[in-house]
Amino acid sequence: MIAVINSGSTSLKAALFDSEGRPVAKRTFEEMEDREETLRRLLQEAPFSDSSLKAVIHRIVHGGKRLSTPVRIDDVVYEALRDAEALAPLHMPANLEAVDYFRRHRPDLVQIAVFDTAFHATIPERAARYALDRELSERLEVRRYGFHGISYAYLLKESTRRLGKANPTLIAMHLGGGASICAIEEGRSVDTSMGMTPLEGLVMATRCGDLDPGVVIRLMREGEMDARQLEEMLYKRSGLKALSGRSDMREILSSSHPDAASAIEIYTYRIVKYIGAYLAILKSFPDALVFAGGVGEHASEIRARILAPLEKYGIVVDNEANARNASSIATPESRCPVYVVETDEESEMVAQSAHLWKGAV
Repeated sequence: MIAVINSGSTSLKAALFDSEGRPVAKRTFEEMEDREETLRRLLQEAPFSDSSLKAVIHRIVHGGKRLSTPVRIDDVVYEALRDAEALAPLHMPANLEAVDYFRRHRPDLVQIAVFDTAFHATIPERAARYALDRELSERLEVRRYGFHGISYAYLLKESTRRLGKANPTLIAMHLGGGASICAIEEGRSVDTSMGMTPLEGLVMATRCGDLDPGVVIRLMREGEMDARQLEEMLYKRSGLKALSGRSDMREILSSSHPDAASAIEIYTYRIVKYIGAYLAILKSFPDALVFAGGVGEHASEIRARILAPLEKYGIVVDNEANARNASSIATPESRCPVYVVETDEESEMVAQSAHLWKGAV
């Protein structure tokens, strides 16, 4: 058996797969207070308590510049993960707590890291580099890494299957609590909205997305906030929550308050702007547009608002199919299909790391 662990800041998701890589069970713990106790409970529950458990695969948010492929976690890799912690200070500690737990309590298990940044390692320098001093950037590993890479790898695989075409060109969107968009050209990521951290890009549930850094400078200069307070605000009290008072898109869509309508307009406008940019930088018109994530998969009104301005480019939504969250929501006349895909990061992690765990089970 192989366990897949996605250890987030306030939740923990686990999945169990058999020795052939087939899913067996899933378990989610929301709003937990003690990660170690949660993991202990998980491993006492059937079927996760199965004595045949031989390996655990971790979703690691940030691999830094050095780690861009799935890897077994030995002492050298563990130190590299610790070094990458500074690049994602609100996400990596939660990931590493889970790694630490298994190192202490189940040292017999093979531990494997799969990185959310890895899919975007193909982004060229023109998209990855910030306009900052090169020596400073290289020393502190300041560049655009991108995230949701495990999800995008799965969306690419699923779109390839649906299109019947190898290495397609896509504009894919992972719209959940965290939200991003990715330009995939001939099967390779060439740009994405998130940057060095998961703060950049689209408006998200509680994150601001693109922001003039002068705003941060002003807040600090005026003595409004220190670095820790800024971090708290930008990650947890911005985005949809700041615009509407709510972070759940379902609640925002059901609200009649003017702030809710404004939040939806700002949220969808930012996505459409990125799509327009990616249509411009891709060498050819995309073979498909792809929606995924909780909002992308279930919020038909949001998809409709995003797709409406794209009709001028020949992308035409089938309103009935969109309303019922069908897997394909463009009309036959549309210049390219539009897919709605239920992403499966756990299966993708198992597939990507098969060469590492197969010898252990």
